[in-house]
Amino acid sequence: MHEVDCLISDIDMPGIDGFQLLEQIRAVRPRLPAIFITGYPERLKQLPSLGDINPRVFTKPFRAEEFLAAICESLASSPR
Repeated sequence: MHEVDCLISDIDMPGIDGFQLLEQIRAVRPRLPAIFITGYPERLKQLPSLGDINPRVFTKPFRAEEFLAAICESLASSPR
């Protein structure tokens, strides 16, 4: 079985938002790096305090180079 090394998710999804998803995942994998995408910058005000590992957040549109760099940084820091 392969482990997940990084969560990449939109914040706004039907049924569950990205923050709720992250809370559920943190219950099982508290140090899993997370990257969120949103087209609604006002949603960032609702970002809950998540301790010492906060997700990276990209607001659409964003630069692909910055997004890829964030993924690489997250993978490099992901606990194995």
